[in-house]
Parts: sequence; structure tokens; C-alpha cells
Amino acid sequence: MRCRGGRFRLARSVSGIVAAAVAGGTIVLTGGSATAASPPAMYDQLAYSTQVTVGGVIDSGATFPEGLGCTTASGVSRSNGGAVSIPALSLNAGASTNTVSTLAVGPVQTGTSTSQLLGLSLLGTPLLPLISADAIDITTTATSAADGTVTSTGSVTVTDLKLSGITILNGAVAPNTGIAIPGVGSLVVNRQIPVPGNIGLVTIGLSLDITLGPLAGTSITVGYAHSFFRPPLPVIISGVAYSNLVSAGPLTVGPLAATGVPCTGGTSTDTSLGITIPGVITVGAITETGEATVGSPDSSGSTTSTIAGVSLLGGLVTAGAITAKANVSYDGSTSTFDSTGTSIADLAIAGVPYVGPLDPGTEIPIPGVGVLFVNRQISDATSLSVRALELVLTGPVLYPGGTLPTYSVLQAGVANIYAVADEPIGLSAQVDQIDLLNKVCSEQEDAVACLT
Repeated sequence: MRCRGGRFRLARSVSGIVAAAVAGGTIVLTGGSATAASPPAMYDQLAYSTQVTVGGVIDSGATFPEGLGCTTASGVSRSNGGAVSIPALSLNAGASTNTVSTLAVGPVQTGTSTSQLLGLSLLGTPLLPLISADAIDITTTATSAADGTVTSTGSVTVTDLKLSGITILNGAVAPNTGIAIPGVGSLVVNRQIPVPGNIGLVTIGLSLDITLGPLAGTSITVGYAHSFFRPPLPVIISGVAYSNLVSAGPLTVGPLAATGVPCTGGTSTDTSLGITIPGVITVGAITETGEATVGSPDSSGSTTSTIAGVSLLGGLVTAGAITAKANVSYDGSTSTFDSTGTSIADLAIAGVPYVGPLDPGTEIPIPGVGVLFVNRQISDATSLSVRALELVLTGPVLYPGGTLPTYSVLQAGVANIYAVADEPIGLSAQVDQIDLLNKVCSEQEDAVACLT
């Protein structure tokens, strides 16, 4: 097993997910040429915990997203999750888990996306009623038959959904159940949206539109899961950009404010006002972008992670604006990668400005802590990973909540791009490979050299 310059793909098992009860409608989507291509079609799966828009513009991007798209690979499962906290809306969930998976039996393909939130609370201010639930479970499944016909099902189950302390729903919920909230707006539970082109379904646990009061124009999504199918492509431009990742034993946190590349072409964007894990990592305003132009034979794509400011380990490492960018172009036979657009401003260690070079792969030892990699780049024939800042701990480090173990990895500003014939690329892929890499390298005589 390679430690240097390799990419590891580890399909995580699905655990800790409570499957939603079989409820809601079944939508059979047909339409001749508009249906997915005959198998193998490409899976397109996505699940996330929350998203907030104001005036139609994303204000808080998808939290703990997990996706798997632009691949015909079956038997793949990936998960991402964590606690949700959006103070401006008093939106909290003690835990959330988002999982995507694919399965094929002969020519029949099935993709499943699930989102689960536990201990949910939302609003509850003097002017706005409290919405709460012990649990919300969302499942979307799409199946592509041998003739390309797609059948999709969506279901939502709630446990003790309350409005101002009064239980309004409990158990399986019918599709598009609407609830008027006086003085606020409208809530739709188990919102189901067929995908244009008859290729799949979107299921949303809670969809709240605030039309009155101080938050008018705000739309809140709680629990999102979609499952699509798309015709296969000759080459797949895919990738993921995310703001930060922590691989530190029990403190491990998956990619946040992440977005993928729309492999059929176009742009996807995710934004967030910032993320904080006290004493470990703080990042300012975040913008994540994935872009692709698909042609025949020429194609290109890029992922970009931009962060307004970064603080690691309580200010031990700080930086101003950072951007990680990974680009690829494909001419029909060869892929060419570069990191044009990557930059790191105002880097400082223990308050002292760093004045040395910031060439790709710059290593800065921090005595008693670890090694800081700046503009770290890992590539092979089909991919490029650009990591603006990556701190690898060479010993345990105390933080307000406990101790970060040896070989913990903290990342800020990561962009990955892939050009492959067909390969499952999930939003949690970087968590998978770092977790595996830590375990492998911890057994080596020179663990830090292994990690680099």
C-alpha cells in the first residue's frame, strides 16, 4: 500500500442510520427518450443536513453533505455527518448522518440517499415559534430498469414533531404535507420534487418558507436526499471542494461547506458564513465552487475553495484569504492538471509572519506540534488534490475539549479534481483516505514522512 502521493478509496459501511418507514408516494417516471439511458446509467446521489437561503441566495450552504455522482459503479456506500448549529436561526441538531449508496442486480440499478437528524430545534425566539423534533428520517430511492425507465420513491418519518411545544406530527408523513404557521409562513413536511427529464426524485424532510416578520424571505431546508440517473459519458470530469476537515480520532469531522462538480456541465456553488470548532479550527466566510465544460472530445473542469480567514489550534497558525484551486483539461486522450489560482495570504506561525517561499509542497516544522504543509499537491494520472493548509500533528495536542491524538490532520481549503472513465468519487472520499492513511502511517518508523 502506497503512502506517498497515492489516493485511497474506502467505501464506508452504513451504520447508525434509522431507515425511514415506507410511506409517501411512489412516482413512476417515464417519457421515452427523456428517461435515463439503458444500463449502465450514471448514479447521482446527494444528501445533506440543512441549507438556508435568503431572497433566493444561499446564506448557509449544505451542512455535512455526502454525494456520489457521475459513476456507474455499484456496491458503493458513503456517509458524512455531525452536529448542526446555525445560531442566527437557533437551528440545531445534536447529530446528523447523511448516506448515499448504489446497488445493481443484473441490469437493474438502484441508488439510495438518506438523511437523518436527531434532537432538532429551530427558531423559538420571542417573535417566532419553536419547531422541534426528536428525529427526522428522509429516504429517496431511484431504480433504473433494463429499458431505462426510472421509478422513484420518497419517504419521511418524524418522531414527535412539535410546534410551540405541541405535537403536530408523529410517524410516517404523506408527501407534501402543508402546515400554515400564523405570523411566520408555511412549512411543508415530506416535500417531494420530481426531477425534470424523468430521471429521479428530491425528498426534503422540512421545507420552511418564512414570508412574514423579521426573517421574511428566508427559506430553510432540513434533511435533503435526492436520487437521479443520467446517461453515461465517455469521460467524467468530477471533483469536490471543501472548506475544512478534521481527522482526529473521536473529533473527526467530515468535509464541511463542500460542493461537487456537475459532470454533465455547469457550475455548482456552496457558501457559509464560517465554521468554528473551538480551539481546533476556525474559518471565515466560505465559497466552494465546482465547474465543468463537457465536449466531444474536449472537456475541462475545476474546483475552488476560498476562505476569508483561517485559525488553527487557537491561533497557532493563522492566514488571511486562502484559495485552493484544481484544474483539468481533457483532449480526448490525455488529461492535463494544474493549480493555477491557488494562493495563501498573510500566513503566520505563533503570531510571527511567515516570509519564506510558498511553493507547492512547502513544509514548515512547528516544534512540539507537527508539520504544516502549505499548498500541498498530490496528483496522479487521473487526479489532482490541492490543499491550501494541512497540519499534521506529530504528538498529542491539548485543546479546550480534550486532546487531539498524534497524527491528527487538520485541513483548510481543499480542491480536488478528477478526470476518469468511470470511478466512484464521493464527497467523503477525503475523510476516507486520510483516516486510512493515518492508520497505515502510524505503524511506520517515520510516520510524518509517510503522511507526506
